[in-house]
Amino acid sequence: MMSEQNTKITKRGQLNILTWNARGLKNKCNELFKTLIEEKIDVACLQETLLTSKNRLYHQSYCIIRRDRILVDNKYNGHGLAILIKRDIKFKVHKDPPPNTKAEFIGIQILNNKNFPINIYSIYIPGNKLRYPDLDHLINSNQPVVIAGDYNAKHHSWDKYNENTNGKRLA
Repeated sequence: MMSEQNTKITKRGQLNILTWNARGLKNKCNELFKTLIEEKIDVACLQETLLTSKNRLYHQSYCIIRRDRILVDNKYNGHGLAILIKRDIKFKVHKDPPPNTKAEFIGIQILNNKNFPINIYSIYIPGNKLRYPDLDHLINSNQPVVIAGDYNAKHHSWDKYNENTNGKRLA
């Protein structure tokens, strides 16, 4: 299920999306928010936030959807994800990912001024854990989709010196 946020529909007709692997967000929030404002970013997809529920993340101009790291048996599970959406954009939050997925992801659905939905996901895939069913779950709809994130993928098409399983699967 999706939960709808009480925000307005965007009128501009274009969406500026940023994706960033923060590799820890705690000490980088000022830099992040400065960039979002200066670059007029509508949606930011963050990976490896390394945040837990104890960490506060707030900005008056953005709604923030998070999937934090969880402490299980004295060990943190996951790397943490976030999507930041300008408060004047109407969106819904996608339900949690299936339990058997190897990928970490969170998603939203944005309704533009013509009520034409766009699905946006922030995704983190640990090294060599990319599986087609994980992506199929996100892609299989008749709506446009943006899957922004860290795939831990290397391939000769974009890195002539390195290649790995995730890169071969994406290419």
